[in-house]
Amino acid sequence: MMEYKGYRVPQDLGLLAGLFFLLVYYSLFLQFLPVPRLIESARRNLRRESLREADSSDKENLNKIWRGCSFILNRLFRTSKPCLRRTLVLHRWCCKQNIASTVVVGFLKNGRELKGHSWLLVNGEPFGERPADLERYTQVLGE
Repeated sequence: MMEYKGYRVPQDLGLLAGLFFLLVYYSLFLQFLPVPRLIESARRNLRRESLREADSSDKENLNKIWRGCSFILNRLFRTSKPCLRRTLVLHRWCCKQNIASTVVVGFLKNGRELKGHSWLLVNGEPFGERPADLERYTQVLGE
């Protein structure tokens, strides 16, 4: 087994391929479906009565997924705004693992410009984001 940048090769190649296809899926469906409906579709297999908090192993996997999504979106898809699709993929994984998570969408007015951002709360804390950076955003969606 070989390790490269925190990924086990060849074991994690399936994970990366799956991320690619999920990102294509969300890229397509974001054109036609509202965000709340996409969030709900990720939660269809969630068993609410047995939700759990993420442990260190889960956070390690979430970190792999976060980095993999960022790489695919920034390097392959060449997008400058990866946050929503990455957040939807992370939320979908959390739902499949029955980990309590919340998708948050916020907006920030910067002069005449309106900027949007999305992030995932895991164990009540932003995952992969600095909380101080998120305080400036006005939340408009958060389950």
